[in-house]
Amino acid sequence: MSIFSEPVFTLTEAAKRLPGRPHISTIHRWRTRGIHGIRLRTHMIGGRRMVALSDLEAFLNAVTAAADKGLAPTRRNSNRREEKISRTERQLADAGILSEPTDSHCPVASRTSASSGVARLHKRRGTEP
Repeated sequence: MSIFSEPVFTLTEAAKRLPGRPHISTIHRWRTRGIHGIRLRTHMIGGRRMVALSDLEAFLNAVTAAADKGLAPTRRNSNRREEKISRTERQLADAGILSEPTDSHCPVASRTSASSGVARLHKRRGTEP
């Protein structure tokens, strides 16, 4: 369908019209990175990024179909990620950079442990951080 014969919206307007009112950055992310390799088609009109109603519908339908076919992230992928994080933490602990591997992957706890490990490493080497 032609953008001249159907409603078009700025990305901000489109975000306001969608259920749950996703943030404008979410709409931009759909446009640039997409979901499951599916990107939101947009048009530049008068220097503004616009989306046609049919393009928005097509994007949402394609993403839903991809998720229904099992292309959505699985728990198995999350388990692999957790294993990689644990392995990396053990390696950092063995190298003296991380005081000890953490059970929870809280970014603040990891950063605190890592920064104190880095301070100990600098102290051991006699260098300044």
